[in-house]
Amino acid sequence: MRICLYSTISTDWDLALIPHWIRHYHDLGIEPDKFFLVLHARQQGTSLAQARDLLTAHGIRPYAVWVGPFSSDENYRYRRSMWKACELGPDDWFLIADADEFHEYPSPLNDLLARCNEEHYDAVEGRLIDHVAPEGDICPLSGSPGIFQQFPRTVEVTEMLGMNASKIVAHRRTTFSGRLRRANHGIDPEFADSTRILPKTCVIHHFKWHSRVIEKLRQRADYYQCIGRTTDAARNLRFLAWFAEHGKFPVQ
Repeated sequence: MRICLYSTISTDWDLALIPHWIRHYHDLGIEPDKFFLVLHARQQGTSLAQARDLLTAHGIRPYAVWVGPFSSDENYRYRRSMWKACELGPDDWFLIADADEFHEYPSPLNDLLARCNEEHYDAVEGRLIDHVAPEGDICPLSGSPGIFQQFPRTVEVTEMLGMNASKIVAHRRTTFSGRLRRANHGIDPEFADSTRILPKTCVIHHFKWHSRVIEKLRQRADYYQCIGRTTDAARNLRFLAWFAEHGKFPVQ
């Protein structure tokens, strides 16, 4: 059984996450040649070159480099291409993780996915838990100490924004890629009855709330408005207004 990890990484917003993210998934057992990563940047610049260097330092070659405005359709096209390029067999698996998502499984990953094969599961579900800085404010992310030490407090920001905290974190090669909903928040209802999901198995430690997030959410709100996704734009703008008023997350 082989396991590949795929992701599209924004070098504009997520550069500081990359070393932490690679180490985390390497510790889960993902080898350098099993990272299938698309590096995205709005334009050529130093962040893209730095991201390439970070991958090279870990023995990883990017699957593709995408320069230009972000587009959900283009992102999906790259993902479809990656699924094909992995050339996995019917009992092999893909992990799906954004650069700010760090999976935690209840047992060794190989054992868990071998069990899924034996019991004929098609996918594994996880739930987002948001991590913030000790005082609840938005802080820069550094190379050290570890990311869990820098952002140790947990709050339910995703649910506060009215978003679905459940995501598909792994799926078998034979799982039809078109079954996944946008941002991997579950399976398209059309395929729900024919897809076996191991539910609520993975904790997804979510490290979105560092100092780059405010600019990222403003940019994404503009993008969503341009393409008519007004609900998504309103959600981002609502959070930005809330954070401008409160200045930090509630932590106990």
